[in-house]
Amino acid sequence: MGLIHSYKIKWFEQDNPNISYPDFNTLDYEKYFQLRLDLNQKLYIDDIDHDLFISTLENYLSKIDCDIESKNFSLNDLLISQKVKGSEKVYLYWFDETIDEMSLNDVDQYFLDIWYNGADDIVLFDKNFSFFVRIYSDAKIAIAKFSS
Repeated sequence: MGLIHSYKIKWFEQDNPNISYPDFNTLDYEKYFQLRLDLNQKLYIDDIDHDLFISTLENYLSKIDCDIESKNFSLNDLLISQKVKGSEKVYLYWFDETIDEMSLNDVDQYFLDIWYNGADDIVLFDKNFSFFVRIYSDAKIAIAKFSS
């Protein structure tokens, strides 16, 4: 399981007894490795290294001023405001170097149950690598847009 640890699921289900935690799929090693190769090709990186991936991505990112801790925060609205066409499914790249796949609508609806301020750094992206959203553990957010 990626960083959507069992404790997040447990706490979510305790707080929401009539709702199941949203579906997600943690990529197995083969799918993870292929996706990382594809990411590297997109960003012109020649080594599968976490620090190199993050530092390269940082060069493309633009900071966004918004309150991601607000209950009114909407990832979908943020993407629309940045003229980014969301996709049905997105990938969540966790800094333990695992990748989960999840519905963008679920990430949007349950954002504060997925991302924990002070604990989680995430890079969210679509299958075409047309956008990357970097969500920092200190509640900052940045976005990079690419042509598909």
